[in-house]
Amino acid sequence: MRFNTIGIICAMDEEMEQVVLHLDHVHTVLEQAGLKFIEGTASGLTVYVVRCGIGKVNSALCSQIMIDKLDPDAVLNIGVAGALDDALEQGDILISRSAQQHDFDTSQLGDPKGIISRMDTSIFPADPDLIQAAEEAAEAAGLHYCLGKVVSGDQFIADEAKKNELIELFQGSCAEMEGAAMAHVCYLNRKPWVILRSISDKADGQAELSYPEFLPLATKRAGVLFQHIIEKL
Repeated sequence: MRFNTIGIICAMDEEMEQVVLHLDHVHTVLEQAGLKFIEGTASGLTVYVVRCGIGKVNSALCSQIMIDKLDPDAVLNIGVAGALDDALEQGDILISRSAQQHDFDTSQLGDPKGIISRMDTSIFPADPDLIQAAEEAAEAAGLHYCLGKVVSGDQFIADEAKKNELIELFQGSCAEMEGAAMAHVCYLNRKPWVILRSISDKADGQAELSYPEFLPLATKRAGVLFQHIIEKL
């Protein structure tokens, strides 16, 4: 599938800057709700990029504005994450097969943790064409990658017990704070999506120390992946 317009959502300036580096004809196309949407071109595509801010509410708000106002053919979330899968090291890439909110909890009412009450699904599947393009891009860039499940919550995971819970309850491959909220919005709007995360830490008891050390490497790797995936779309 060939897309004509792509939306890129990043949580932080450091992530967004690595995407904008690879764009031409960059200018601001929209400002709303404190968000600045940037438009540029790359490999014949129109690309919209925005820094949504950290957390699920910021991600969901940003995603809906992007879909309503700019209507890209697909939406990608690009940034960094903590590894849950032991096969992932700092700088490796996680490509989402699916995404789920790990901190949604109505278990006192009988729902398993992570299940969104009265919704037809709580595990959102990524678009197969975008997954394939991401795999091809990672291989072309020479980056080690895994396919897996992204679990999102309004928490920075830096505790071995919490990490193990996310693995056992959700079979998560990486943990971050925005992707599943974007996936939720895209699912409701029937918009193709994929999450691409470069690993910054191991989401364990050392995460708060390793995160700032490996953040520059992780964001740079995410930018390299974007540079290659745009050629596959």
